[in-house]
Amino acid sequence: MKFVLILIGLLVVAPAVFASDPETNAACPPPPGALITHASWYDCCNLRTADGTRFNPKNPRIAATVNFPYGTELIVTNLRNCRRLRTVSHDRGPARAMVRKGRRIDLTRAAARILGFLAEGTAPVSVVVASN
Repeated sequence: MKFVLILIGLLVVAPAVFASDPETNAACPPPPGALITHASWYDCCNLRTADGTRFNPKNPRIAATVNFPYGTELIVTNLRNCRRLRTVSHDRGPARAMVRKGRRIDLTRAAARILGFLAEGTAPVSVVVASN
């Protein structure tokens, strides 16, 4: 009986231990050369983004980034669940305080919902420039 309980314990604990990277709790490996950062989402009170695009929180193709110029098409991958999204840099990046905390990209509410971190507010992500 004791052996069965130990075996059941190992079957429950082992997958959780070996399934992810403890640093990011990553379920999938990032592509080579990707920017690894944390993403958050934002609802902007302004009517326009920094490059003049009309802001719409329901549009998943609007992003605010620190590292990429306006108009750059990006592929953002949630490292916890491997969900991907193509978005475009239209706005300035997160505030300086957020950058100090390791965030380099803000996404819209719709993008956060697609990537699966709307409720959490932030998620570890990889960001790469999309090649057409």
